[in-house]
Amino acid sequence: MTRYRAGDQVTATLDDTAGTTITTQVTATRVDKLGCGCQRIRATRPGPDQGPSTCRTVHLLTGCGGHPAEVSA
Repeated sequence: MTRYRAGDQVTATLDDTAGTTITTQVTATRVDKLGCGCQRIRATRPGPDQGPSTCRTVHLLTGCGGHPAEVSA
């Protein structure tokens, strides 16, 4: 399994509020190792900043026996 660190680029498939799905590169801002063996990557999704009520943070899992992979190297 790839060990990710903050600053690493990963490819993720993201859904937006308009129902559009995109595959894009995102930069990890934080990576936590979970007890199940996969890693949770925190990143900021691309797109315009629409004010303080807009959250562009996404949490992605690298995958394990119990979780599907949401990123690729």
